[in-house]
Formats: sequence, structure tokens, C-alpha cells
Amino acid sequence: MTRLLAHLVMLFGAYGPSFGIAASVPPHNVRDAWDYACYVTQYDCSVVEPPKVLWQDLYNMYGIVGGYDGSDTIYMDVTYLRAADPVYVQSILAHEITHYLDVQLGYTTLPYTSDNVCLSEFRAWRVGNAYVLTHGRPDLVDFSWHIRYGCFNG
Repeated sequence: MTRLLAHLVMLFGAYGPSFGIAASVPPHNVRDAWDYACYVTQYDCSVVEPPKVLWQDLYNMYGIVGGYDGSDTIYMDVTYLRAADPVYVQSILAHEITHYLDVQLGYTTLPYTSDNVCLSEFRAWRVGNAYVLTHGRPDLVDFSWHIRYGCFNG
């Protein structure tokens, strides 16, 4: 029964719109995540507009919950995150906004190089980890991100 339920959740999460079932967007507040990322990074965010946020099925397709491609849009996963803790959702939003700010303000250039990715990830994980810590969820802090990304290993 549990497997059947899991398959139905995956089916309707991934293909719900084709059945006329709208995927619900997780509760989120772009302005709060923007303000938090600007505060932690100490960037002058007054010279750039906040990004657009596009909710898509990223987790089932790519195994990620958020992403940024260098445009004016950040991408958030609607499938996995709609069942996630709202503090976690906001931390991912603030993380992706940090990547957006890095590129828009010239702290990171595209295309990404290994060094650029590691520096941008360092800043983004610092913002995301600070968010979960200051919002009462220290269990969501990830101190091992650099191992997965292959950063700062030598």
C-alpha cells in the first residue's frame, strides 16, 4: 500500500498537470529570501531587481531542488519542495538568490569555472545554512556540501 501511495504521489506530482491537477507551489516569500541573502552577503542589492521564480519539476528530472542558469530567473522544484518544511524551502530560495546576486553583481562570471562554482556555492551555502540556523532548524544545516561539489579538497 505504501509503495502504491508513493507511486501515485510521484505520478500526480510529475504528471498532474496533464491530468488537470495543478501542482501546488510550496509556501514561500521571495522578498524575505531576497532580503535575507542581501543581509548575509552584505551585497548592495539596490542596484539589481529580484529574480523571477519559476517552479518546475526539477527533482524528478535532475535530482535537484533549485537552480540558477545565469538569467533573470531562478528555478525551484515544485514536486519535492511542496512537502518540505517551509524553513527549508526558504533556505533553498535564499541559496539560489545568492547565486543570482553573485552573477548579477559580478562576483561570479559565466560560464562557471571550478573556482567560480566553489566560491558561489560557498556563499550560497553560507546563506542557506544561516537561514535554517536563525529560523530554529539547526538539523537542516549541511556542512558537507563542499565534498559533494569537490570544492576546497586540496
